[in-house]
Amino acid sequence: MKNTYHSEIRMQQRGVTNRVLDFVLSNGQQDEAPGGAVKYFFGEKEYQQEMNRLKEYEKLLERAKNTIVIVRDDTVLTTYKNKNPNIFM
Repeated sequence: MKNTYHSEIRMQQRGVTNRVLDFVLSNGQQDEAPGGAVKYFFGEKEYQQEMNRLKEYEKLLERAKNTIVIVRDDTVLTTYKNKNPNIFM
């Protein structure tokens, strides 16, 4: 997406980075704006939804930590937890 000169100045003044801009465009709610434009809004509801997703992802990371999966020919043969997490194999 292209930025106008005006939007670049406002982003700098308001501390909105390109990463934040991309995030809001990808995850924000859409609504109509004057002149046929579209407004993207990342509010409290969207924030809470993303925080819940992050918490679920954190639980998944904890469960996956030190897990080994053995695969052959696109088939899972077994899984187990590494007893010595400091050594991969």
